[in-house]
Amino acid sequence: YRDATRNNFYEEGVRRWVERHGEPKGGGRVMDIGSGSGLLLFFALRAGAAESIGVEVAPDLKRMSEALFAANVRAGRLPSSSAFKVLHDDGLCMELPQKERSDCLVMELMDGSGFGESMVRVILHAKAKLLAK
Repeated sequence: YRDATRNNFYEEGVRRWVERHGEPKGGGRVMDIGSGSGLLLFFALRAGAAESIGVEVAPDLKRMSEALFAANVRAGRLPSSSAFKVLHDDGLCMELPQKERSDCLVMELMDGSGFGESMVRVILHAKAKLLAK
């Protein structure tokens, strides 16, 4: 199953953010809460983000995204110099020091209403504790 339309939309949005808001040599730090397979993080790296950080509560998904990242680097689909990591944590419970915070938050949580999966709480917490000021 491939959802090319939705994936292309996400990739274009991430690419535009990196181009507009990223640093001249390395487009900032992008974080994905509930990063799953890492797809949105891969989009950020392909667009030139300096670093992609996933936050994933499921340990099996964390390991899978790390394996997918390594396979994509080996296949030449992601730059070998990519800074990629996935933190095994709950996006609602973690806090990062200001110097480690991300510049951009991307998320694709699975509830279309905006109120399931604690989306509003996750976004507000991320803004206060995970994103750079």
